[in-house]
Amino acid sequence: MSITGSLETFPLPELFQIIESGRKTGRLSINPGLKNTGSELRGAFYLWFERGNFVVVLNSLKYQSLISEIQRNGWVNSGLLVKVKKLCQNQPLGTYLQQKKLLLSSQIDLLFQLQLDEVSKLFEINSAWFKFEEIDSNNKIPSDGEEFPWEEMTGKHKQATKLSLEAMRNFSNWDNYMEEMPPQDSGLVKLLDEHDCQLLPLENYLWNTANGTVPLQKIAQEKQVSLEKVQHTALSMIFAGLVEEVPVVYKSTIMTQTPKLSSQTALVGGSNVAIKSPNKSKVNNSLLNNLIGFLRNNF
Repeated sequence: MSITGSLETFPLPELFQIIESGRKTGRLSINPGLKNTGSELRGAFYLWFERGNFVVVLNSLKYQSLISEIQRNGWVNSGLLVKVKKLCQNQPLGTYLQQKKLLLSSQIDLLFQLQLDEVSKLFEINSAWFKFEEIDSNNKIPSDGEEFPWEEMTGKHKQATKLSLEAMRNFSNWDNYMEEMPPQDSGLVKLLDEHDCQLLPLENYLWNTANGTVPLQKIAQEKQVSLEKVQHTALSMIFAGLVEEVPVVYKSTIMTQTPKLSSQTALVGGSNVAIKSPNKSKVNNSLLNNLIGFLRNNF
């Protein structure tokens, strides 16, 4: 299964939502357009996922990025790294170095955080072409035979939607998300009974009040923050699969309570088809429409 399109009409948070909900294993290639002229956005970027979890990012202009970072910090000498590189087979380099007590767990965490930071910068891109390809039965990318880049991997992983939530906290341009933005008179309901995300104060407040009875405008007034800030935070949590937008139902009018249905989008079976539960959120409607459009135009 592969999907090709533009981030201008199919943003990264929606792609990450698809990859995680479908527990996809493969490579997401991103080629920033000419509008993104920043030095940190040069070259092509390759994000690898395993069962819906992000594991590593590579840049076409960087050679042996993980090894170079280890050398730059003086953690392992170059000669030993050359030997280790040859011995490391079908397992992340970081895992092997830790097993041999050449790197500490804290050093592995730092190396992985640098990769997470690089991915977070990609969320600011609004002009780029992307292609997601799943690995085949031989654990290779069908189009070019590429395998997992073990020499660049730390052995750490992070849920795609958790990474998306953290990256969206630093957004500066929300123009591509105006159609998905929850309106001021809408509320939120939880899609999970519990989670293990480390939420910021406003995110935690939205989570605790996500019972479908508190409009976002009221939350903005209670927390004394801008409505836009609340809407942006709510949308980030929606993309992360924590909550979904609903019309506000005031407690005084509730006569009966019905269980809420989970709303998720997944690509299944390698057929490039998005399947949704009956309960549709605005974000997932947009995701589905974008996906159908891409499939019609490209396949």
